[in-house]
Amino acid sequence: MLLIGAMSYGQTALLGTATASPGEAVVVPLTVGSWTNTGAITLNIKFKPNYLSFTGITGAALSGYTVNSNDSMVMFVWTHNPGVNFNGLLFNLNFIYNGASSTPVHFLPSCQVADASGNMLTVTWTDGAVNPNMLDPQTATLTAPTATTGSSEGVVLKFAGFPVNVGSITQKIHYDPTQLAFAGITSTNNLAGAIANALNGVVTITWSKSAGADINFSTGNSITLNFQYTGSTCTAVTFNPGCIITDKLLNNIAVSYTNGMVCPGTPVGNAVLGTVLNAVQGNDYNVPLNFTTLPSISSLTLHITFDSPRLSYIGANSLLDASHTLVNVNGNTITIVYTNTTPVVINTLFLNLKFKYNGVGTAFVSFGPGCFFTDASINAIQVGYTNGSISPGIASANANIGYVNANTGTEVDLPVTFSSLPTTMGAVTLFIGFDPTMLTYIGVMGNTHGATNWSPTAGQVNIAWASATSTDLNGTFLSLRFIYNGGGGSGGCGGTQAVFKDGCELDDHNAAIVAVNWKNGGVNYKFKISGYVTYDNNPNPNLPLGGVKVYAKDGAEPIPPLTTPIPNKIDSVTTDGTGYFEIYVLSNTYYLYASNSAARAGIGPADVVNLRNYVANILPNTIVGDPLRVRAADLNQDGLVNGADLTILKNDIAHLPNPNFTAPNWMFTNPQVIVNCADVSANLSAICAGDVNGSYPNP
Repeated sequence: MLLIGAMSYGQTALLGTATASPGEAVVVPLTVGSWTNTGAITLNIKFKPNYLSFTGITGAALSGYTVNSNDSMVMFVWTHNPGVNFNGLLFNLNFIYNGASSTPVHFLPSCQVADASGNMLTVTWTDGAVNPNMLDPQTATLTAPTATTGSSEGVVLKFAGFPVNVGSITQKIHYDPTQLAFAGITSTNNLAGAIANALNGVVTITWSKSAGADINFSTGNSITLNFQYTGSTCTAVTFNPGCIITDKLLNNIAVSYTNGMVCPGTPVGNAVLGTVLNAVQGNDYNVPLNFTTLPSISSLTLHITFDSPRLSYIGANSLLDASHTLVNVNGNTITIVYTNTTPVVINTLFLNLKFKYNGVGTAFVSFGPGCFFTDASINAIQVGYTNGSISPGIASANANIGYVNANTGTEVDLPVTFSSLPTTMGAVTLFIGFDPTMLTYIGVMGNTHGATNWSPTAGQVNIAWASATSTDLNGTFLSLRFIYNGGGGSGGCGGTQAVFKDGCELDDHNAAIVAVNWKNGGVNYKFKISGYVTYDNNPNPNLPLGGVKVYAKDGAEPIPPLTTPIPNKIDSVTTDGTGYFEIYVLSNTYYLYASNSAARAGIGPADVVNLRNYVANILPNTIVGDPLRVRAADLNQDGLVNGADLTILKNDIAHLPNPNFTAPNWMFTNPQVIVNCADVSANLSAICAGDVNGSYPNP
């Protein structure tokens, strides 16, 4: 089976990466590998129409194909009998590049390749891109100073390296209208007379001179875009597709474009939204708004957004100055306005925003555009903003969508399971989202409890269940059946998720919400690492260890005496009574760790004898040749095993003061696991510090 899987991933399709200047023709090659006995090809290749204009296919290694296109997709169909082998260039896609930033050219999930018998080939699809040529000697650059919220700011458009016969300019420059309000342009010298119009966050600047002119900044020519800055964070000002500069004969001039950024200056004070941890679904929580290090304030306006329906806004409380403060809500935006003719210092809790936490997942409460403070002289001042959040705690119960592996075109069942729920459940409401381009919903299977489900809309399955009697729902509640259409994911695996969405709720028979951990699943999205944790025993090896926490992390464990670098935890799980675990991760390289809260045991006089023999290089002993027991002997964690560790072990057995015993109670092997589009297995061994003969749990 492993051999077949490896062979199936041998077929490849690769869209190339090309470089061009705006207005130039560009070629994106499509090369394939190991397509044997090919009888049919269906390709749907997507591109962004503003950035690229498709002009046709050239260099095809096959004939008799059909090509159609619209403004954003190339559709290629070919059939042949007998089958044909392909390995190399299949054809070139030709475009006109409209610039001015990188743009993808990618395969859609509906791409399929079959052999002459109609059997689908499993192809690894790799997308391509067209990137701007940043080496052109002619450059256009947007530069901006640091800004103060509420003030006027100028973004300067500078040209350099151009010949003196430039005849026309069309520049399309994008900005975020929620953070910048366009107020016209100022043009100088030869660029005087440029015309600008703004629509939907894009400024279009045009200029022409039939006799040609020098537009270089070094000779005093520039265009300044004037904005009112209303934001609180950095905001990009970027060149959009459609930027063209020509000479006086209207020949295109290749240009390298460099985008700009408007960023706030150094804050004189701070506005901070608090965080709430360990939230329970259905409960109410206050998110505090605090100010620090501000000068005297005459006014402020804050626009605070919150995740809805994950949160429901209830109101504001604990207002510092209610007589001068107005709080309103519109949709998911809270507006706070404070004005005071007698400016005061308000560096304290200003108010609390109260929300009901509906779940699922972490909900964010954030400062939006348009926040504004004025000091005692009614001058705008720059304030730093720190967003807040409400995060759920770790619950004892779980709701899970399973992970499964599947081939393109096959049916898959994603189980929805519950565990550790009370046995007195009364109602279930589930909203499960999926990508309809990758999964075609068929229906519910194994619906033993008789839940009601509705046909999905916009990629969401809605499920409801209620009972007049208390019910134990632990186990598989039902399964969702899909056809997997292929594609998605990363690293050549494909794959797509199915996720619990906001509004999911489990209630007991008294209509009380049961707190659960909502764990998403999917198809070919994550893969299982499974194995056992056992003790490094002697003479009875592989004693299973239940209740051990197993972690997948992104780096190896530091070897004593080193304590860094500390790797990041990806996920964790607890072993069952047999020591078994399974953990689901994306394709990548991981290291397995473990921890155990059980008491340290197995240490006795026999360990002293074995450690003394090991230090003296006397055989036999139970340590040599066993790296884990060598680690268990390094009780002071200095990276060495010597007489100092022997003294520490003796003191430990005698229950004497032992400050140099710094080893952790439990040690585990730290295997590397490479997950590459398939489930893998890996085991961990454990030992207690000092138990160098592996006699746990007996001394």
